[in-house]
Amino acid sequence: MGNYHLRLSELLVSPQETLDVEIKGWLDLEKNAEHKCIIAKAIIALTNHGGGHIIIGFDEQAGVYVEAPNRPDDLSAYGTDNINSIVKKYIEPALHCEVNIVDNDQAKPFPIISVTRGATTPVRSKKAAPNCSNSIKENVYYIRRPGPESAPPNNGLEWDKLIRRCIVSSKSELINLISNYSNVTEGKLQSNVLEDWHKESINRWRELCDSLPDGDESSFPDGYYCVSFSVEGFQKQEITEGFREMLRDSVVRASGWPPFRVSSGGGIGPWPYNDTMECWFGKDGRLRGTDHSDFWRVSSEGQFFLIRGFQEDASDWQFSDPGCSFIFTFPVIRIAEILLYISSVSKVFGCEGRNIDCLFQWVGLQGRELAKLPESAAYISPDRVAKQDVYNIRLSLSSEKIDLDIDECVYDIVAGLLRIFDLFDLPRITASNQLDKFLNR
Repeated sequence: MGNYHLRLSELLVSPQETLDVEIKGWLDLEKNAEHKCIIAKAIIALTNHGGGHIIIGFDEQAGVYVEAPNRPDDLSAYGTDNINSIVKKYIEPALHCEVNIVDNDQAKPFPIISVTRGATTPVRSKKAAPNCSNSIKENVYYIRRPGPESAPPNNGLEWDKLIRRCIVSSKSELINLISNYSNVTEGKLQSNVLEDWHKESINRWRELCDSLPDGDESSFPDGYYCVSFSVEGFQKQEITEGFREMLRDSVVRASGWPPFRVSSGGGIGPWPYNDTMECWFGKDGRLRGTDHSDFWRVSSEGQFFLIRGFQEDASDWQFSDPGCSFIFTFPVIRIAEILLYISSVSKVFGCEGRNIDCLFQWVGLQGRELAKLPESAAYISPDRVAKQDVYNIRLSLSSEKIDLDIDECVYDIVAGLLRIFDLFDLPRITASNQLDKFLNR
């Protein structure tokens, strides 16, 4: 089974509807025009949402999705060609969907329709359902809305989100085209600037840690993760109290210990140092634990750096010894927090919509086993142990992209990280569910 097919099969484990996933019962897509319109409406809404999946063959009973009755003997009506003929008849502009027949854990096959991401124009219905049915109306744009449900936008905010999503997709497409003809040397120079900042920041943190006793938790002896990013169009700042207040205003308090937290005192910063502002919560060996001994620094020219230890290595962690485990849901939340901060920074400093060059790094992974929290219902097969010690990912983001599709941004970063644990594939629905809880969506 291929990795993509394996990820789709995860959707059939305790299936549930989300903004990215619609679930339908067994539909007659050969003779029943009403059923065809139900599928068309779902495809339109998911396309305008930014992509997703439609699972066929389940009904909801008492809040739980179970296999629907009247399973057809032949699933050929759910083939890719048939689905795309429905698209051609009812949807404008035309788009392409893929269908996979995927077995659940009982070896029963179910069709899953994959709706593409990256539409550069809003998608609408071009034909109404027959017999005045309400399943789909002519010339209507459908979106996904919390509930979840598929419905037309009903206010300016929902229209703005739909249009901005398409603008971001168009911008990404244009950037990709331009990059094919851009000056490679210039790109290399820009790349080296961020990498140099990253190395310089780690060296500065290590210099500070030299004052700590050997093995102190605040020096992250078993590993850490860190991020460096630079904001395009950032106006050079004077290292003043005003700059510190702008950094304070940029903090997003989605949790009790947000990234780039600005201290209220206690001599831990932020303080000026060589044309930067820096802050170290591990100062003087304070017993804050690996996950609360952050060091961060920000340059006057818009370069940012944060380093933090793993929560699994803290002295009060009860489930494993330091350096032994890696909870697979933790990076979903931690990266989401960092992305929210990146978006906030770009707005506070007047760089909204500009490119943000990011470098994420995890160190101390080798020998750790992928695990889950005891209360989690997720299944992690045993012996998923990392064989490499360091994982890096470099990418370009914008506040628009983060605000419109933080789920996709988080997934793009975290999925590759988790694959080093014996090719573990993070189910998109698992990541989205974690973000739903964290962001109270």
